[in-house]
Amino acid sequence: MNKPLLICIMGLVSFGTFALTNNSSMVSKAQRSLLMNKVGAGQSNEGEIIGNFKNQQVNSISYVNVGNPKPRIFVVTNNGEILANDNGGGSWYNYFYRDKLFNGAIPTSVVAVSSTNNIKYPLVYVGTDSGDVWSYASAQEGWTKIYSLGEGKIIQMLSYGEDIYAATKGGYIWKYENKSKSWAKLNSQSLDDSELLSISLDSKGNVYAGTSNGSVWVLYVGSSSFTKVIGLGYEHAVNALVVNSSGYIYAGTKHGYVWKISPEGRLEMVGGKSTDNSSINSIILDQFNDVYVGTENGNIISYQISTRAWNTLSNVDGTKVTTLMKYSLQSGSIKFDMVYAGTQHGNLWNYTATNPLANSNNQIVKLTSSNNVRHPISKSAVLPW
Repeated sequence: MNKPLLICIMGLVSFGTFALTNNSSMVSKAQRSLLMNKVGAGQSNEGEIIGNFKNQQVNSISYVNVGNPKPRIFVVTNNGEILANDNGGGSWYNYFYRDKLFNGAIPTSVVAVSSTNNIKYPLVYVGTDSGDVWSYASAQEGWTKIYSLGEGKIIQMLSYGEDIYAATKGGYIWKYENKSKSWAKLNSQSLDDSELLSISLDSKGNVYAGTSNGSVWVLYVGSSSFTKVIGLGYEHAVNALVVNSSGYIYAGTKHGYVWKISPEGRLEMVGGKSTDNSSINSIILDQFNDVYVGTENGNIISYQISTRAWNTLSNVDGTKVTTLMKYSLQSGSIKFDMVYAGTQHGNLWNYTATNPLANSNNQIVKLTSSNNVRHPISKSAVLPW
């Protein structure tokens, strides 16, 4: 079996120790060239399955830095399991099962946050389809239900520092302030009188929301109410949102379109066409603002700014991609991105984002599937952390 490209990079490039970083520095053309000289121009970028969860849909992924070169990854599945792993390094460990907690509810979203008290024990928050939020701080404390939002399924949770944002199917967004241990509802009525489908945060802490009517809203820091940014129309229900460091909003819609909205409200259809004519379920950006989407047809598709075209990178399982996650690795002055994809078939795929590894002609390197590597799921009651 071929090793994933990340391992090859770590073995070949000696720029120092890899570490997680939030550094916003970009890879220059010279650095990209240097990296390619070390790796080999045109070398393919392989995906690897680092987790298989008994054909149970992956509902959400999160990660946190625990002081190791690689992050600790958390996954929640449709059969009620919460699993954690130090980036594919051996077994996945169950944090608990649905029949022991949740009163039969299914976890729909997970967020892991670095703890200021102990980096080895991150704070883990889980939202459920019954609207409850649970937290886990340590094996001694176990799991605690910290709030019941009471508005149906929690569709998405995000973190900003140690604070948590939760969006509900009922159309409301809540904020949990960890310092005061208090919850606040951010909107007094549902946005557009329609279903809330997605939320995002920018680097300043502004909150963005996408609705089933195709509208994008924002709650600016210091404001008491949401402002409508744009209305795309009900044919463009906003299933996924992401905002870059310059304030540009990227909205992924139900028919496969991605819309880019400038801070001044200018609208642009990214790539000038639909991705694969199926619903976009998740969207992320890499350090170059290249767009990655996961679709209902099971594709990971990327728009690279340098080529101005959509490229299908991989069809992971033949079924829908439910969620994408990105984190950045840095060695010295060189930074590149890793992409994770969770699927309906219960697989978690790991890829290296393509831009820093573009070939000598700056062409996108297609992602290919390696042999399915399925790490066993440990049933140990004692977590190794």
